[in-house]
Amino acid sequence: MEPVRKAVRTLLSAVHFGLGWLPGKPPDDVRILLYHRINTLEGDPVAVRPEAFARQMSYLAGNFRVIRLGDLLEGVNGSITFRRAAVITFDDGYRDALEHAVPILTHMGLPACFFISTGLLGTDRRIPGEPDGMIFPKMEWADIEGLAEQGFEIGAHSVHHVSLGNTDPDGAIDEILRSKRDLEGGIGRPVRYFSYPFGRPEDIPRDNQVHGVLRDNFDLCCTGYRGPNIQGQLNPFHLHRVSIRGTFGFLEFKAELAGVFDFYNRRENYLTRRSS
Repeated sequence: MEPVRKAVRTLLSAVHFGLGWLPGKPPDDVRILLYHRINTLEGDPVAVRPEAFARQMSYLAGNFRVIRLGDLLEGVNGSITFRRAAVITFDDGYRDALEHAVPILTHMGLPACFFISTGLLGTDRRIPGEPDGMIFPKMEWADIEGLAEQGFEIGAHSVHHVSLGNTDPDGAIDEILRSKRDLEGGIGRPVRYFSYPFGRPEDIPRDNQVHGVLRDNFDLCCTGYRGPNIQGQLNPFHLHRVSIRGTFGFLEFKAELAGVFDFYNRRENYLTRRSS
């Protein structure tokens, strides 16, 4: 299925670019980009190569208003609009993102939010979905402190990177609150953003008590649902993101930002919800 999907996305990108639609005005919304790993390892389909990441960031800097995740709070209350806006986020706390992405972001003056699973810091413990036989070290506590000192936003991502939708309410609440408490103790400042591990419909808790804990302790929560966040329709506890993978070509990256795949993303989100 993945090769077919890739072929369709590549064809759509080429058609839109060839017809001159791609450089046009993108939707008046905000695109939250989701990255995981930045490396040159063969056999890691999620990882974006450093040179590809640099090209993507250069395109963002030249064509979009790159905002901080916290700026979305102003969008919720209507004090700003999201014309040609994008947010950069990283999940899980991989060390290769620190080594390869942060220097590029710093050089270009671009903000980003790093969502950290605190129980994985300082380890190479495997997260489900990582390619078999490959090791991906996570950041150390000192690295997180350094990111915060440089002005990057830090968000919670549970302690052990578990599916909160498949965890009992007491366990989910412990994962949420302990990750927040650990991070705040480590960086010495409030942590008000949360990212659901895996982020699929089945991974998002349905229990009202868990939702209450999230609303009481965070301002924004990011999912893995693909697509835009539209001005006037923002749900701050169910923000959509676009996962950027190493299999993306540059044209496909630009097409994603221009909203070329929004219809297909909405259909995929709907079908996934129906099957969960």
